[in-house]
Order: sequence, then C-alpha cells, then structure tokens
Amino acid sequence: MFRVFGLSLAACAALTASPALAHGNGGGNNDQLRIEITARIAERCGISPGEGGSNVSGNLENNETLTINFDIDCNTPFRIGVSSENGGLRLATAQRGDTNTDAQGFSIMKRYQVGLQVQTDGGLLDGGTCRSDELTSREGRCNFYGDRPGRGLSSGRRTAIDRTGTLTVSWNAQDGEGRRRVAGNYQDTLTIVVGPRT
Repeated sequence: MFRVFGLSLAACAALTASPALAHGNGGGNNDQLRIEITARIAERCGISPGEGGSNVSGNLENNETLTINFDIDCNTPFRIGVSSENGGLRLATAQRGDTNTDAQGFSIMKRYQVGLQVQTDGGLLDGGTCRSDELTSREGRCNFYGDRPGRGLSSGRRTAIDRTGTLTVSWNAQDGEGRRRVAGNYQDTLTIVVGPRT
C-alpha cells in the first residue's frame, strides 16, 4: 500500500498606490496627478493527486512497476523531495524495533526502486532512480530525497505552472537478498513535498 501526501504553500498578492501631485510652471492647466502603482505576485508552490497512473497486483515475488501521477503548480523555481517511512516495503505486523529479519531469520523487508520525473515550463526535470532505503532520514543519499519543503531535487531556474509529474515504484522478483520472506502484508509510505527553492 502506498499513500502520497502533498503540501501546498499559501499564496497572496499585494497592490499599493502612491499618489503624488506635481505642479506645472503656469499653474491651473499644467497641474498633474501622478499615481505610481506597485503590484506583487507571491511565490506559490503546491502539489495534488493526478489522474491516470497504473495499478499492480502487489505480489512481491513478481516483477512489478507502479506509476503515480501528480499535479504540480509552482510559479517560482522550486525543490521537490521524496521520503520513505520504512526505507522499503516492511511486514505490516512487524514491531517498530524489529530488525529486517524475524526470529527465524526470514526477511520482513523488500527494498524497491523509485523514479521521479516532473514536467516544467522549461522541459522535463528527471531525478533519475533511487533505492527506497536511500529515501530515509538515516540515509538520504538520493538526489531527490527531501522530507520538508525546500529540500530535494532543484528545478534550477524553471517553474512548473499547472504541470504534471510521475513517481515510478518498481521491484524485481529476485532482488539478491538471499532470504525468504514471512507471509503477510508489506507496506511503506512515500511522502512528496514541494516548496520554493531557497
């Protein structure tokens, strides 16, 4: 089971007017009133669930690929980050302090791959692919790892106004861990955050 969360930063606009009276040399007909208007659009950056995507059977013993689409709206250069709660698909009934194996030596964790792509106003922003264990606060070695706004993959100078992105999750049937897994449900929570680039 995967849950994707978004974070939206509020935006506001300001408008001010400063009237100034300028007098001409002859008086009367040459008087002017000059009004200077200043406006500002505040930084706005938000994310929401998108349409489409794919479903998987969820069988950890088969090759699987899941695509999750999202909508992004950033009127300023931004950073987008992804983090994993468990660093992999973990047996749901395992206790918090358990290692990655149970008492009999069976595995209770399945690592997977995560890919990130975002359409921007200046073309595709491709974050590449990282392992799920690189998306935790303990590791954080992925170039798009981020657990709060302003962290993760930078868009450079590009914005993403009413654009889309895709998160791809995949795993292989044989992942080289060399241990059989305990039967049960495995889960992880991925969190996507986006915010203005600082």
